[in-house]
Amino acid sequence: MNGKDTLQRDSLMYGETPKYKGSEPTKKSSSNFSYKFKGWTPEITSVTSRTTYQAVFDSTVITGIADVHFTQGVSVVALNRNILISAAPVGSAYAIFDMQGKLLKKGRVSSANHNIEMSRVGNYLIRVGNLTQLIMVK
Repeated sequence: MNGKDTLQRDSLMYGETPKYKGSEPTKKSSSNFSYKFKGWTPEITSVTSRTTYQAVFDSTVITGIADVHFTQGVSVVALNRNILISAAPVGSAYAIFDMQGKLLKKGRVSSANHNIEMSRVGNYLIRVGNLTQLIMVK
């Protein structure tokens, strides 16, 4: 669902209540969120005028850790308030999350030794490509 898909069209008489006849609407997960159908907006009531209903979805942050250690020589270390990514292919995507799964920073590795400055000390999850690791910035 992209907000533009038409799932059903009906012509109803004044006072009738519309009923959705299709299967439960779905929305494709993004890299950060999964979605579950919640209902319709506006709330479905008896017909009093021309109305368009839209599916509403609850979102859930995806925070799963795919792996806890990097392989293939990729190294991630904390130095002071910096995170250093070494030996990752230039152009690899990285993302840094807090411990609640909130995305704090993202970008692409720009060199063999890529440095990311962090404003605060703390524990973070860092994902490089499809690998994720817990790191403590002191």
